Amino acid sequence: MPKILGFIRRRHDFAFADFSHYWRTTHRDHALKLRPWLKGYVQNHFLPGPIADVHRPADGCPALWVDDPGAVADMTSSEAFRTGAYLDEPRFMEGRSSGLAVEEERLRIGSGPIKLMLFAGLSAGARAEDIWPVAHASGHVRNHALPGQAIDP
Repeated sequence: MPKILGFIRRRHDFAFADFSHYWRTTHRDHALKLRPWLKGYVQNHFLPGPIADVHRPADGCPALWVDDPGAVADMTSSEAFRTGAYLDEPRFMEGRSSGLAVEEERLRIGSGPIKLMLFAGLSAGARAEDIWPVAHASGHVRNHALPGQAIDP
């Protein structure tokens, strides 16, 4: 199932905790209105402090599961998106989110799972070196599934 990963930065006047709280509550309510187009939605809130040798290109990484990439165009042209989530983004984040489409393949080696992310495409201007550390920093990300949403649909 295709997944869209976004990369968002908090507004400069938001403390990290305030950004995370707003995204987890107010913006979540807008995201839930997009359920007709989304098969799953997870907010990945990065840990607030620096972590040695880990470059953090954003403050959060939303993951949206869709049936196919065309569903994203349908969703972003919907009234629910244009009058909800789209208008809400500048209230807590800098600019617009950038992202990429991925397919997820799960492998199990030994007793623990690992995650391999195959990049289907990068957004215009995205650099692989900005994205690579995010894909491999799963030990430093908290995954919060929204109420009523399974982490893996």
